[in-house]
Amino acid sequence: MKYVDLYASVQSVDAARRMGWSGFCVPIEYKSPSEFQKYAQQVKALGADVLAAALITSDVSKCAKSAINAADLVIVDSRSEQACRDAAESYDVDLIVNPEVNEEKDLIDSRASGLDDVIAEFMAERDIGYVLNIGNVLYSGGVRRVQLLGRIQQNVRLAKKHKVKVLLSCGARRGADVRNPHDTMNFAANLGLNVAQSRAAVSSNPLHFIKRAEDRANQNVLTAGLTVESWGKQEALPKRRSGWY
Repeated sequence: MKYVDLYASVQSVDAARRMGWSGFCVPIEYKSPSEFQKYAQQVKALGADVLAAALITSDVSKCAKSAINAADLVIVDSRSEQACRDAAESYDVDLIVNPEVNEEKDLIDSRASGLDDVIAEFMAERDIGYVLNIGNVLYSGGVRRVQLLGRIQQNVRLAKKHKVKVLLSCGARRGADVRNPHDTMNFAANLGLNVAQSRAAVSSNPLHFIKRAEDRANQNVLTAGLTVESWGKQEALPKRRSGWY
């Protein structure tokens, strides 16, 4: 089985390979296409098994339309409610990460986890995945760690309810903090995923988004499920990546 981490750091890739991970995507903060391409070349120099993602932190709608033409994947760091909602409404976003990392106070009857039923429904409609970043728990402690665990559990319940694909990431900032795929899956069992769901979160779900990135870059794939077998005498149409669905 192929294990894939779609929210890896440059510093963790070598150690992760030794521990059994075989596919990666490294997020690069997105500011402009030219600047992104410069760093993307460095990331892809790590190996053929490494993709480069545009990590968007603000002005989601505008940046996603630009980033999708430069990056393999588009990931939104949704630490604010507005960023999370904007990401969920976009057809140019592949993954949402860190929705539970915000400064909002939890309510008595619910947690400020970043996701809600409306956002989760939008994500399901647009096939946007939820990246469960274990690094957020790893690098926290005390009350903050307990808070994050509760928020993640709530987000997992919402994802399962609305059939949003969940992906697991070690979220390691250095090689020493990398966890092997099996430990990562075991940890996810404490957050509401069963064995099959945990396995999918490190294998079939990330591979689904990698396949979508490949199709989006393929000149012969016009949109999901619509492929040109032969252009005949006609020249191939310009590739359209924005608005993929």
